[in-house]
Amino acid sequence: MKKLMTMLAAAVAVGFALADEKISMAEQEITSVTVPFGIKSYTPSNKDVVRVEKTGEMQLRLTALKLGRCDLEVRGDTDDVQKYQID
Repeated sequence: MKKLMTMLAAAVAVGFALADEKISMAEQEITSVTVPFGIKSYTPSNKDVVRVEKTGEMQLRLTALKLGRCDLEVRGDTDDVQKYQID
């Protein structure tokens, strides 16, 4: 039983780690995002909805151009990945 509980707790922890972080933005709103690693690259799924600019080693500025959805994937130097869902 103890082993089962340990495995369940580990599965839940991994599930939270893999979940996309959600960001809600209004049209023309600007916000900054800080990731916990150095940014190597970033890929927005819809450049018509959100403009993404690197403003620091670990920071991005997001500008909502219009209402819609955009998924953003940020990659680090050591294959770290952080995903954001922007609505």
